[in-house]
Amino acid sequence: MKMKLKYIVLILITISFVYAQDCKNNVNIKIDDDDASIYLNEKLVGTGSVSIELEKGEYDLFIREAGLSWDAKSIKENILIEDCGEAYDFSFSFKEKIFFDTSPQDVYVFNGDSLLGYSPMFIPKGITDINLSKPYYDSKSIQLNYGEVNNPVKLDFNGIKKSQRFVDTPWFKAMIGSAVVLGGIAAYYKIQADQSFEKYEESNRQSHLDDTDKFDFISGFAFGALQINFAALIYLVLTDK
Repeated sequence: MKMKLKYIVLILITISFVYAQDCKNNVNIKIDDDDASIYLNEKLVGTGSVSIELEKGEYDLFIREAGLSWDAKSIKENILIEDCGEAYDFSFSFKEKIFFDTSPQDVYVFNGDSLLGYSPMFIPKGITDINLSKPYYDSKSIQLNYGEVNNPVKLDFNGIKKSQRFVDTPWFKAMIGSAVVLGGIAAYYKIQADQSFEKYEESNRQSHLDDTDKFDFISGFAFGALQINFAALIYLVLTDK
């Protein structure tokens, strides 16, 4: 009886050993950079595209773009091998780009210290870690999840919110009205100055020349004030965000 039990245990151990030996899978990893380095669980397994046998389990995949530049792109993924005797194909690309957007837009998009551009924009798929920055908004660092990039990334406003826009305030209407008044004054007194000068030329009377100087001064002062008013109005409208 003991001998039979030993044989059964030996058979079970042999079967489990054979099964474990057969639990291999052909895994193909392809990348569109023939010189890119491919790591599995921090161990270099090849460059470009590799074929390797792997047992069941979860593996940390890291692919680094060829070259030693400080801003070289990389890809980080977890791959799961669930079966035995199967073929698995994984493809990755540094050249493909995805659409990336934020709320608000015109946000600085950095990868490390390198400025990629301003949102909305297209980002190469090999870039996973980005930093977002915009004046009056909290900065944010995110790791791109390519399955969810269609939703704009929201940045929190940290400035002072205006109760209303400048163009909706009484100041805007007052400045528009004063610009009209100043323009009218400048034009009116310029006409008066021209007429007084014509009278001076006809009569050669000093009083008409004095009136000409006085009206020219008033017209010039009103025109200068109009320019200041107009410049301030343009500035306030353009900076009203």
